[in-house]
Amino acid sequence: MYCTIDDIRHMLDEHELVELTDDEGSETIDTAVVESAISDACSLIDSYCAGRYSVPFDPVPTVIRQLAVDLAIYNLYSRRGDAVPENRVLRQQNALKLLDRIASGRITIGEASGGSVAYVSEKRRFTSSAMRDF
Repeated sequence: MYCTIDDIRHMLDEHELVELTDDEGSETIDTAVVESAISDACSLIDSYCAGRYSVPFDPVPTVIRQLAVDLAIYNLYSRRGDAVPENRVLRQQNALKLLDRIASGRITIGEASGGSVAYVSEKRRFTSSAMRDF
């Protein structure tokens, strides 16, 4: 996973996390709900990046960690069916735009998978001097 529950806790206070995850009324954070939101965010990131990078990322680039946090938080809000706060919608939209740019190669996050390409061929047959009379 590209982020942790602690990463989410740095962005949301305890009360907010309880509100978003506590379906049973126990007044505690349901870590399974948070982990599911993180897993969904990571799967989305992988689907964008798989064509250009080897996924899952290891180590996780900072930008990928932040995207995972933003997408996971959006997932937590959207599962309730209530209106998602505007700042969370904007962060989710910006994350998707950035992922689109990463997928298209307009933005890089490190070395693309696959390494370099080695070209091997026979010695040139039709050189400039051989073709001069034609």
